[in-house]
Amino acid sequence: MGETTKHHVNRSHEEQHPVEPTECRITDGIKLPPDDEKFIVTNVLMYHPERKKKIAGNGNYITVDRHQVFHGSRCLYVMSSDGSRKDFSYKKCLENYIRAQYPDAADSFCRKYFK
Repeated sequence: MGETTKHHVNRSHEEQHPVEPTECRITDGIKLPPDDEKFIVTNVLMYHPERKKKIAGNGNYITVDRHQVFHGSRCLYVMSSDGSRKDFSYKKCLENYIRAQYPDAADSFCRKYFK
């Protein structure tokens, strides 16, 4: 906990005109800023196949932290008020989004890019 990593965020999709990517620092284990959390919940997590299980409970918030087994990987987590946390895969979210939006092409796309 406490490690800081530099990220580039481009939020041009939220505005009528393009913006330059901004740099922000996300500290491992710290709650994401409200705008970032809202974006992830409404545009990423909503497509997770187990989203209801992942967000069950009270006082949930989103954080980024090191994976408990693969320490070189950073993961998205839903944190609960009781201190428990559930990781979730943005890859699973993206795959489900593709399957919902492009059902005819989803199988071949997912086989090609999500090996």
